[in-house]
Amino acid sequence: MEAYIQEKPPWKCVEWIKSSYWATLPEIEYVEWISDPNESAVKIKEEIRELDKEHKWELAKKMVNPYELVYTHDDDRLPPSLSLEYPLSRSFFKMIEILNVSNFFDSFGKNFNNIRSVHVAEGPGGFIQALHNRAEVKGKTVANSFAMTLKPTNPHVPGWKKATQFLQKYKQVKIHYGVDGTGDIYSCENQESFIHFSSPKAHIFTADGGFDFSIDYSLQEQRVFHLLICSITVGLRSLIKGGQFVLKLFDCTSPNTKSLVLILSRCFGDWTLYKPAMTRPCNSERYFIGRDFRGNSADPIVKSLLEIQQQSANGKYPVLKPELLSEIKFLERHIESTTSLQIGAIKLAISLIKNQDEWWKLWYMKCLKKSLSWCEMFKVSYITENSHISTTRSRFAAYF
Repeated sequence: MEAYIQEKPPWKCVEWIKSSYWATLPEIEYVEWISDPNESAVKIKEEIRELDKEHKWELAKKMVNPYELVYTHDDDRLPPSLSLEYPLSRSFFKMIEILNVSNFFDSFGKNFNNIRSVHVAEGPGGFIQALHNRAEVKGKTVANSFAMTLKPTNPHVPGWKKATQFLQKYKQVKIHYGVDGTGDIYSCENQESFIHFSSPKAHIFTADGGFDFSIDYSLQEQRVFHLLICSITVGLRSLIKGGQFVLKLFDCTSPNTKSLVLILSRCFGDWTLYKPAMTRPCNSERYFIGRDFRGNSADPIVKSLLEIQQQSANGKYPVLKPELLSEIKFLERHIESTTSLQIGAIKLAISLIKNQDEWWKLWYMKCLKKSLSWCEMFKVSYITENSHISTTRSRFAAYF
């Protein structure tokens, strides 16, 4: 675990890639899904399934996260949360980090105010909550936030029930479920309805969707592709010129996903792939962040992306010729580094869950320091270090 403790914080390692404009769009070929997984990652992920069956994985993945103590979600197996914030979800903290890394509040000048935002796959509202929280800290006003997410039909789909008080306080947050009332972003009619509902265009768009991949991690990347492209086409048509775009991604090993990311990137002045500190190292989650949206100049690319959406619905996926992908080196570096981090984290999690004493004796204090550094960096209120240590030792005396 020492490697994760010593690892340089991700917010100090952000690499922004300048994106040149495509005067002429390259040819896009549509093919069956191309699977190109990292076999070492696939193999180690299979071991997660057994821990899941024993109800041990949930704790294991938390133990290996150096920043877990920022917010432990009232898990009585772990020390208390450092943060004094009460988020709708953990994504609240991820968005606080992303807004800082992307320098969002300064992106439209010093007098930037009356912010408009659009969000898909947003329930229970952590990203919106973070935007409003940080706007208040900055002395800014969020004029409108429009959101669409699946209307829950089972307890595993995060809806808006938890956000009732938040929605009552922030009347400018409006929820939309599309023409059919489901909130299904795959429906073209729902997409058009939401774009109309959320006009005028927004300064920032976010998409934070995903699935339960625990049944088969090997299918994760293909399963999420259509959600990604539907989120992209809604987002780009909802964004003002100069706006910012945040999209949750997962594995990016397939040439199909790489092509999608690189086509999307050309809609922005610069972009990056960023894995927040508040995203656990055992998972594949990372975010595409695009800045300085090109507006109408990106229309030909948006048109191509709408074609990709249509093809994806029919089981065909995009591929660009490798020589056209000038940013491929950055993409490959990012994939290699995050995959290596993930494999190491999963191995360590499997080890720690079998010897929990080791975490308490060797890593609790180091994780506390890392989590404190996060709270200080992102100006999130927190309990004192001494108070945290005192409470923890009282609750978990057997480990000290």
